[in-house]
Amino acid sequence: MFRTRCRALIIFITLAKTTPLYVARSCTVITVLSLGRRAFAHYGYRRS
Repeated sequence: MFRTRCRALIIFITLAKTTPLYVARSCTVITVLSLGRRAFAHYGYRRS
């Protein structure tokens, strides 16, 4: 029982360490995609 609790604690710590990085990465990807889409639409309208 102690071993499983220790393993769960280790998994929880690793998740707590990696989750903020994953969230920040996904947020940056979403912002870059939205900005790129907006710029692409703007330049597309300007070209046509």
